[in-house]
Amino acid sequence: MTEEPVVAGGAPAPTGIASIDTVLDLVAGLDARPLEEHAPAFETAHSELRRALDDPDLGAADAAPAQPA
Repeated sequence: MTEEPVVAGGAPAPTGIASIDTVLDLVAGLDARPLEEHAPAFETAHSELRRALDDPDLGAADAAPAQPA
């Protein structure tokens, strides 16, 4: 299993893809929010991630160019 980069505060590092980063921001603060807000937040996150997977060009303009290996 690979480790994801983490920034201060335990949040995942930004991906550079606006639609994905928005979802990460949405779920990052759930531990401080009331439990009844968790399910709707996860439903929104799931919907947005599915949308990004269904349309790979959705965030392509926001992504940083690939670095040569």
